[in-house]
Amino acid sequence: MRPLTLLAAASAAVLAGTTIGIPAAHAAADPRPTVLATGLTSPLRVAVANARTIYVSQNDNGVITKVTPGKRPVTVFKAKGVEVGALSVSDGTLTFGTTPLSSEPSDRRKPGRKHARHRVPTVHNTKSAAVYRLTPKGKVTKLADIGAFEAANNPDGSVEYGVTDLSSDCAAQWPTDSLGPVTHMGEAFSHPYGSTRIGRTTYLDDAGANDIDAISPSGAVHVVAVLPPSQLTITSELAQGAGAPDCAVGHVLYGEPVPTDIEAHDGMLYVTTLGGGLGEQLPLGALYRIDPKTGATTQLAGGLWAPVGLAVTKGGAAYVSSLFGNEIDKIPAGGGTATKVVTEQMPAEVEIFGNRLYATIGAVAPKAKLISLRY
Repeated sequence: MRPLTLLAAASAAVLAGTTIGIPAAHAAADPRPTVLATGLTSPLRVAVANARTIYVSQNDNGVITKVTPGKRPVTVFKAKGVEVGALSVSDGTLTFGTTPLSSEPSDRRKPGRKHARHRVPTVHNTKSAAVYRLTPKGKVTKLADIGAFEAANNPDGSVEYGVTDLSSDCAAQWPTDSLGPVTHMGEAFSHPYGSTRIGRTTYLDDAGANDIDAISPSGAVHVVAVLPPSQLTITSELAQGAGAPDCAVGHVLYGEPVPTDIEAHDGMLYVTTLGGGLGEQLPLGALYRIDPKTGATTQLAGGLWAPVGLAVTKGGAAYVSSLFGNEIDKIPAGGGTATKVVTEQMPAEVEIFGNRLYATIGAVAPKAKLISLRY
């Protein structure tokens, strides 16, 4: 999917007037959160090294911020012309990804910059999506040119998205100006969005490539799994709201999965998917479990509305942020129905450390926050 910046997604109007909410779930009263940082811009990723060291990516500003509770946030990385994300931390070393932007944000001021009293690391070759590592001493090294890998391989290039079985007459009525082509193959485009590690291998969810990649310590990349498309049966209501022709009613729209976060648990990978552009307006998101050795993919939950952040407990339960559902949901170990456990405006990321749940809220609004709470 091109692009996937969730700030842009917030203003999307793919199905204006037909947004469907998630049915309310019964849950205990929300715990009281502790605010750890404010004034953040597009904080879509969080990595918790320990209770005193939390990293937050301010994606659209190309900035990574270190938050120490009770202290002023510090910028530890910044770069012009890129979106930054895909944060994870292991043994004190931070992994992150960058995606080139077509143009720089109009606001060049980087949060935390005026307070920085040290040289902030950056990267200079930003023409291709890449995965980097940042050591505790501030040294940045490139782990993999994931954009070059995608350009050479395009793992979902043989997957056809859209409404694949319309007659030629019906397809000719499809409103390409508003909904894009009636069908398209997976394009060669990389957008690293989440990362995690098992042993020495880094696993990356690529929101542009619609796949999960494994990266060795030497930077060799191979595909673990191409995620299945989302599926939406076009109803009369949806067709009317989207401007699709009546002849499309009853047909299935196959959307790009768009993976948004990845976590490791008991040797398995857990991945959330947005469900393509329509997943910004409808609950088409899903949670999958993937065997990193075989690529076998199992859906654990569906019907999620813009699940952007994911955290997995020691017992295997999953916490998922519903960005446009304005809630954080819990999915039981082994899969099942999501239950609302926290109500917050536009939560983008969830992470777990100890007995605390960390989350960014108000993520597509000015002055977003990083909070923590008991779970």
